[in-house]
Amino acid sequence: MTYDGWSPSYIFPTLFVPPKDYPTPGELFPASINRTATSRSIRFINRQDAEAMLIYTHGSCLDNGRAKARAACAYICEPSVDGCIASGLESLDFSGNVPTSPRAELWAAISALRRHRVWVGEGFTTLVLTSHSEYLVKGATEWAPAWVRNNWRGGSRKAKEVDNRDVWEILLEEVKRCHEAGLTVQMWKIRKGLDEKAYRAANGAAWTVHIPQ
Repeated sequence: MTYDGWSPSYIFPTLFVPPKDYPTPGELFPASINRTATSRSIRFINRQDAEAMLIYTHGSCLDNGRAKARAACAYICEPSVDGCIASGLESLDFSGNVPTSPRAELWAAISALRRHRVWVGEGFTTLVLTSHSEYLVKGATEWAPAWVRNNWRGGSRKAKEVDNRDVWEILLEEVKRCHEAGLTVQMWKIRKGLDEKAYRAANGAAWTVHIPQ
């Protein structure tokens, strides 16, 4: 979805709704050999559409909301250990803002989208990001268009500025880059537990984050 507002054109991801026959990511996107890529890499590929792949994302923040919070994010693009990419937010977010769970969730999605050239090079035209975070999924697919119309204000142009605007704008810029490269981005709100591997990776990475004394 495109919106030409007060600022440069934004591209918003759309909400992914699974078919009733395959209600979970594991059922609809089993780990499979990508036969369209020369590397024959293993990805989570839609059993009904060989050009659609799925990535699990998760953000974690220890001591969320406190001065010494530690946050990290992770995404899973294949079942092997090489497909688990985790990063502390200190290596991604240089804004100076205190780390929080919402920011970590956003950075998890951004990190996956930043490899869009890889996914396009492997022959994919659709990328589905999963998250149990309503803030991320509804924010990107439903709330963000309204925020943009209201000049990044909440309910109206007179409301306060949306929290984490800086990261939201980075996310939408990455979605736009995907779109320009021929990759459609969708987001799937899943229940907790279906992203367990991404959760463990993000949580583990958060424990390794150094807190300045």
